[in-house]
Amino acid sequence: DEASIRTMLGSILTKYGYNIITADSGQSAVEITKKYGKNISLLITDIVMPGMNGRVLAKKLKVKYPGLKVIFMSGYAEDIPDEMIGEIKGSIFIQKPYTLENIMQAIAVVLKK
Repeated sequence: DEASIRTMLGSILTKYGYNIITADSGQSAVEITKKYGKNISLLITDIVMPGMNGRVLAKKLKVKYPGLKVIFMSGYAEDIPDEMIGEIKGSIFIQKPYTLENIMQAIAVVLKK
């Protein structure tokens, strides 16, 4: 949900060969999937966001795109129950702040699931 982090991560992942579509909110992400949905393999989302949180966003998108993989991230891990991540098939969690190595490893792991 932070523009500077979203832009930086998008730029880095593009350099690693990923095609990136960014959204500035959960609702914006839902709208984007109306155009690109079947071509989206991975959702990377913060859990704590204004408006629609990452959990609601992931659940909503997984209904339409069951094969969608999800990486949740948050700086508030102590507030996130383990069962929340487990309830969304094909998802994992990484703690903020994360390193480039952390995010690349998470992407590799979740896309193999």
